[in-house]
Amino acid sequence: MSRTKRLFVPLSPYDQQAMETLLERQAAQGWLLTQTGNWIWTFTEIQPQSLQFAVTCFSRASEYDPLPTDEQQDKEALCAQSGWHLAARRHDLQIFYTADADALPLETDPVVRVENLYRTMVRLTIRPRLITLVLCLFWMGKYWLDFRQDAIRFLSDGFDVLSLPVWLLLLVACMVEPIACLVWHRRAKHAAEESGLFLSPRIPTRVSWVLVGAAILLLCLAAFGSTLPPQWYLAWLLICVVAIGGGTLLRNHLQRQDIPAGLNKTATGFLVLAVYMVGIVVLLAVSLGSRLGQPDHVVAGSYEQNGHTREIYNDPLPLTVEDLTETDATYSREATTYASPLLRRSLYEQSPVVPQYAGAPTLWYTIYDTDFTFVQDMVVHQLLAEHQDEVNEDGTVLQDSYFSIDPAPYGAQAAYQLQRSSLGPVPMYLLCWPGRVVELQFAYLIPTEEQLTKASSLLAPSA
Repeated sequence: MSRTKRLFVPLSPYDQQAMETLLERQAAQGWLLTQTGNWIWTFTEIQPQSLQFAVTCFSRASEYDPLPTDEQQDKEALCAQSGWHLAARRHDLQIFYTADADALPLETDPVVRVENLYRTMVRLTIRPRLITLVLCLFWMGKYWLDFRQDAIRFLSDGFDVLSLPVWLLLLVACMVEPIACLVWHRRAKHAAEESGLFLSPRIPTRVSWVLVGAAILLLCLAAFGSTLPPQWYLAWLLICVVAIGGGTLLRNHLQRQDIPAGLNKTATGFLVLAVYMVGIVVLLAVSLGSRLGQPDHVVAGSYEQNGHTREIYNDPLPLTVEDLTETDATYSREATTYASPLLRRSLYEQSPVVPQYAGAPTLWYTIYDTDFTFVQDMVVHQLLAEHQDEVNEDGTVLQDSYFSIDPAPYGAQAAYQLQRSSLGPVPMYLLCWPGRVVELQFAYLIPTEEQLTKASSLLAPSA
């Protein structure tokens, strides 16, 4: 039978009372702590006995310091003189035990104890969470700028729409523990100075983990909603694991070699960054070479144009030139769709193979589908705003805007046609139905009212 065992201990370094209770219970069952990790603690078999434990935070040592530091050794020597023996140490913890039921407590001054624990909180929780908070604010700011620049593109990007709540959840998760630490410090300091009492901290780490878990779940959903395949994100995750794992192994190795903390931190950070950057460059190179994330098209052939080979696509289209007029031209039919839970944007193009069929009727249209009225309003507002009158320096106005036309022939709620100052009305239309907006454009074809009515009937939501 093994004389050692490992135990999963999901406690934060501030749950000192819970740690002490756990260790005393293990000692009564015949197990003494010999080594601590972040989550896994190692115990060795002893005679069952009643022991007292004292968990103390050591705020001046980091995970990069060779252990034990001189200050840790001095503290351990003083504790041994008082009958407290070292069970295990970690960079932020020292755990002592004694069999003397009447032994004096290791930390008798509540003010010193509060400040010592608060310094540990600043290093382990508050400062790292603030760095992550800045990262969350950066990405949320980037999403806001992307939305302001092109709301339609943003709302139809499944990854962006689903990953925005990820950063919101992480933002809240970053704030929960630091706020709890600051509130505890204020109350505990007052209690220690006024009443000589030590208030045990209650930091809601589980709340943070729940929020992080929800963020990870949403990130997985966002990955599946992206134009990139899930394998791309798995490869990215592997790069992160290798970079962080390699950095951890190097940090621990340099720590065992008694390398100074500053040099250890620099070397570890450089390795993590170098591995990550090299991995990302390789991943992007492979992605570009294999055209990952590019829309899938039905390839029907190819042709030469200006010394370049171009593919002819034969994607299914809800509306074709042949639906409206007779033509003997050879066409490339291309369909591309971007979708999110808020908006589906489908781009369609039917263009002739040139130069053989240059001047043949050409068709472009984009269909916007949504279940949300506010999203449809934003789509219509942006499409109308993209064509505005421009005023020259001499005061003349270049008119390039949609003007309202009668929607009744098309069974639509609203309809618009584009008008340009130099050409007058042009064959470009904006048709709006409940839940669907269509922007339709023709080239080398001025549609008759009958053709436009047929086109709208094929593009309407019930078609």
